[in-house]
Amino acid sequence: MSVQPLTADALHRRCDAEALGFRTTAELEPVNGLIGQGRAIEALEFGTGLLARGYNIFVLGIPGSGRHNAVMEFLAGKAKDRAAPQDWVYVHNFEEQHRPAALSLPAGRAPELAHKLEALIDNLKTAMPAVFEGEDYQDRRNAIEDAFKNAQEMALKSLSEKADAEKLGLARTEQGFAVFPVADGEPVRPEVFQKWPQEQREEAQEKIKAIQSELQDIMQSIPRQDKDRREKVHALNRQLASVAVERAMEDIFAAFAELANVTSHLKIIQRELAENAVLFVQAAQQDQQMPSGEPSGRGQSAPLDIVFNKYKANVVVQHGRNGAPVEFLDH
Repeated sequence: MSVQPLTADALHRRCDAEALGFRTTAELEPVNGLIGQGRAIEALEFGTGLLARGYNIFVLGIPGSGRHNAVMEFLAGKAKDRAAPQDWVYVHNFEEQHRPAALSLPAGRAPELAHKLEALIDNLKTAMPAVFEGEDYQDRRNAIEDAFKNAQEMALKSLSEKADAEKLGLARTEQGFAVFPVADGEPVRPEVFQKWPQEQREEAQEKIKAIQSELQDIMQSIPRQDKDRREKVHALNRQLASVAVERAMEDIFAAFAELANVTSHLKIIQRELAENAVLFVQAAQQDQQMPSGEPSGRGQSAPLDIVFNKYKANVVVQHGRNGAPVEFLDH
């Protein structure tokens, strides 16, 4: 059988453009999914309809067939109609500090919480020092300090007057206080005292002993009075700090009012911030001591910045609010 040569017209197939029904492909609706893979689409529909764990879909095809893009497009279409998973943040556990607490939030809310807590600390770094520098606080703080100082002075003054009535002197020395006999308004020298009659010496020594006993009682009461002073100062600090913190947190409480787990943690933060308001004063003092131009969060204030981290939130998982995510892991 002889081989017949082909003409040029026979070497290609002509397409009648008029028979296609369109001028350019821009006029056509896009085709979604796997073209000509009806059974594959059915399998994907069935598989994604199983909401139980432990099921998988294995997709097989020749390289370049577009199976990966087609499956991802299919899954994205399914995911957008499903609810997005919850966001998660780690927060400081004030009860067990070595074990962070995890809080769940609706999708997209975790970054919002983290941002608001960050802004809260920045706000209090300015607002809290202003509270303790105010005239009202200084007047109330000075009243507490003056009361403590006056109580000691009055007790010592009363004891000094009693000593004067007993012809004794009471003087402050480097070692504390000294009680000594007085004659004609002057301290009696030891050698003169020894020349007094024994009965007079013994009487003076008994009086000195009684004054010393009362003096010891006064000295022993000072630590208790100082503790009371410190407690009153702490209560004053907590009272004014609580007002400042409450005002600063109004916005964040309103934003998360419907989330009980978040508001519960915010109440703990509110309490802890009021109890540790002095940290913000110390931070302001350290910032003033930093060299000009020192970057924020570095230098002397760095340790306190670390302390402030326990009032913040670390975002662990976050999702958008437009459907469930489609995750791709390339093994």
